[in-house]
Order: sequence, then structure tokens, then C-alpha cells
Amino acid sequence: MHRSAVVGVALGVLLLVPAGLGQKEAGSAPARPSTPTSNARGAGNAQEKAPRERKIKLEAETVDYDEETSTYIATLATVELPDSDATLRADRIVWNRAERWMRATGKPRMWDPQNEITADVIHADLNVKRANAEGNVCLTARPKEAKTETGKRARSRVKEPVVVRCDTIQYFYKDKKGTATGNLRITQKDPKGDRTATGDRLAYDGSEETISLEGNVHVTTTRGEGFKCKQVIFHVKDGAEGFQVKGLTGGVFYVQEDEEEEAGETGASATSGSAPPPASTE
Repeated sequence: MHRSAVVGVALGVLLLVPAGLGQKEAGSAPARPSTPTSNARGAGNAQEKAPRERKIKLEAETVDYDEETSTYIATLATVELPDSDATLRADRIVWNRAERWMRATGKPRMWDPQNEITADVIHADLNVKRANAEGNVCLTARPKEAKTETGKRARSRVKEPVVVRCDTIQYFYKDKKGTATGNLRITQKDPKGDRTATGDRLAYDGSEETISLEGNVHVTTTRGEGFKCKQVIFHVKDGAEGFQVKGLTGGVFYVQEDEEEEAGETGASATSGSAPPPASTE
């Protein structure tokens, strides 16, 4: 049986979904009648076994519900994903309530306070809190607001977000961890020279605030600087900004002229075009 609701421009639906729901509601076995108990302990056990419910907020222009498959089809829809601060929006969202997954198509976009993902298709698994984005994927990661003096100085130099383009991204939106692969390209604008990095695989850890790029890594800037390595790890945690390079196979770095002149005046040797190595190399 299909039930359709057309409610103009904004439909707000507030749904409580049992956390352990893993099969169709229609056709599921009836619950076994509970045995009456006369003591408080028995009542407490019954309450502990009751399924926990999660709230899902859905806004859409239209919603069609298929009762046989426990599936909602929403158009021009926005969904606040449970157990997280992530939101999913698309022209069309299919939500299987029984199996607890969503598929967003038609300019799908998913975001939280620091990150935004767009793609051709975004599939969200509500059981494991994971989103898979496929096709023309773009991830925009914005730095958090700095609170330490060291972090504020670093943020003042690098204010623009990091933009990741690739074929696929797997993102655990509750834990804020993810991986990206396929035609991977990372860019970031900087007054001293825009940066571009390519590699085979990217791993992002929002808890540790690190971005790891590995496999045929090549980093360049519009100033002509750059290096190649096996892996580079960027640390963006407030007060601990920096990066590590592993397996450096060659690079070009520049220093300011006044630094070279100062080195010459103090008798230290300096070679034009040379620069200190990265923060850490292995």
C-alpha cells in the first residue's frame, strides 16, 4: 500500500525509529506477551529490554511511503542524521526505514560544522553511521577556530578550506573519519602560493585532526616549490600545526632573500634556492 503526502514547500516529519529495527515491520512476528511480574526487579528488566528510539527529522516538499517495504521517497528533502551533527540534502532521498539506509540523488549534499561533501550519489548507512559518496566527489574541509596563540598565527596564514576531489569517499560521519580514492586531487588557496597535492589514497581523522596522503604523493605550489614522497601527514590540531614527510624522493624549496643575506653576514653557508627540510622526514 502506498501513502502519498503532498504538503507544499515545507513538510516537517518527526519520526522515532527503534534502534534495533532490522527487518520489515510488515510481516514481522508478533511480540510474545509479557509475563506479569509483581516485583520491582522484574519491571526494571522489562524496561531495560525495551528498544531505544532515535529521532530523525525530515523536511521535504513531497513524501511517498510504501508500507510493504517500509520505504519513504522524499523530494527536495533535508534529513538530520541521527547520532551525529550531519545533515543530508538532495532532490530525491529514498529511505528504507526497516534496513536503515538512505540513498540521495539529484545534487546531493552532506555537511557538518567543518565538512561538506557533494557527489552524484550519496548512500548513508544509519546502522554504522557511514556515508559513501560516488561520482564527481568534492569534499570541502574548513579549519576549526583556533583558541591558542600558536593556532591563531597558523590560521591567520591559512584561512582557506582544503578541497578534495576524487571518485569515491567513505566517511564515518559520527566519528568524523574517512578515506578517499580515485583520481585524488587536493587543493588549497594561500597568499604565498596555492598548493596542490595528488596521491593514491587519503585518510582523514577528525578526532586527531590529521590528513594523511599516501602512494605516489606529489605536492606543488604556484611558487614553483614542491616535493615527491611516499606519504605526507598534515597535522591541523590547534597549536600543533605542521606536517611529516615519509620517503622523500626529491623536492624544491625556497627561502626569503633576507634569510640568505643574514646567513651570509653571520658566516653561515647558504646555497641559493635551498631550504630547510620539512618538519619531519623519514
